[in-house]
Amino acid sequence: MRADAVVVALVGNNKPAQAVWTNYPIPYDTGTAVNTGSNNTISFVANGRVLLGGKTSSGEWVDVVVFENWLKWAIQTQVFALFRRVSKPSILQIENTINTALEAGRQLGGIVRYKVTAIDVDSRNRTASFEWKAQLTNAIHSTTISGIVTP
Repeated sequence: MRADAVVVALVGNNKPAQAVWTNYPIPYDTGTAVNTGSNNTISFVANGRVLLGGKTSSGEWVDVVVFENWLKWAIQTQVFALFRRVSKPSILQIENTINTALEAGRQLGGIVRYKVTAIDVDSRNRTASFEWKAQLTNAIHSTTISGIVTP
């Protein structure tokens, strides 16, 4: 079994923000040291095999990439669902929907704090874009992520 497949099968089933890729115990016999080919190594440490590294081939932390992708998906899905339910949602409804997705990320343990700000507000046409910023939990390497939602 390829070491990469073992890692994805074991860690990939965790919820976003709860998948810690580095120092993850590997229960399968993959040899004493296997380089997975993507900046990660399965090594024999303290009577057990663990994944060392936890980075993508581009050098980003896997757990951060997984969480950021999940958060983007959650915001897009929830805003789109709002527009399917309500033909012309208010600015406040859109902002609340983005807040709901960010709060779900906070409850999963991936975000310490977040803020959503309406920008480019056109009250007459009831439209706006929204900028959001979120501080990631335990992520010294990428403390703040941000995005703009333009419905």
